[in-house]
Amino acid sequence: GRLVVTSSVDYAVVTYSVPTAGSYPYDIAYANGAVWFTERDGNKIGRLDTATGTILEYPVETSDSQPTGIDVLPGVPTRVWFTERAVDKLGQLVVTDTTTTAIYEYAIPEAFIGAPPAEPQEVKKNTVSEIWFTAPGAYSIARYLPQSFEPFDFHYVYRQDTSTRGIPWSIMAAQSGVGAWFTDRGTNSVVAYFPQTNSSFIWYSLPTGNGMPNDLVVTGNLVWCTEETGQRVVRVTM
Repeated sequence: GRLVVTSSVDYAVVTYSVPTAGSYPYDIAYANGAVWFTERDGNKIGRLDTATGTILEYPVETSDSQPTGIDVLPGVPTRVWFTERAVDKLGQLVVTDTTTTAIYEYAIPEAFIGAPPAEPQEVKKNTVSEIWFTAPGAYSIARYLPQSFEPFDFHYVYRQDTSTRGIPWSIMAAQSGVGAWFTDRGTNSVVAYFPQTNSSFIWYSLPTGNGMPNDLVVTGNLVWCTEETGQRVVRVTM
């Protein structure tokens, strides 16, 4: 759906039906005039042309993979990164034009998964050579570094002052010394990760107990997140 707000009383909503029925559109990203989205139960990646309303779908090679998080690196070719929650993989859809596409899948090594599985949830690109994602099943945040000899870089999330394991959910790649911001359902916090320091994590506890922090966005020196059960929007001022 698209919501266009002109004023507090003047707005318009347009909806677009996904071709695959019951596909469960889950996450969404925008780049170069197109809206990209995951179809969690449809096992596809969708692309909505905002000018024409046309939707194209790209099947994921691994069946029942549950594509979940998504982010887009614009350009030619366009690189669409997504998580495959049910099969512990990252996926990359490379689109040169409407008829030239390729899908690549990258399995998370068993050394990082252990038990339970990693269940990758959210993904955010930083550059073409650095992709961040959350792995709540492995209580970790991680990077995929496609140009590195060891491409997977996992960081276990644990809050020592409360002896609590983290359950990272949504993530944003950051700049200016902060490697990434993420929401943590295990500790009910918004967290900053600093890869160059001994104390890697700084925790910002949410005022609402068990608010279930969900999605987040970083704008300037502010971090915003939603609370799924707390029914609030949270602002962290750095």
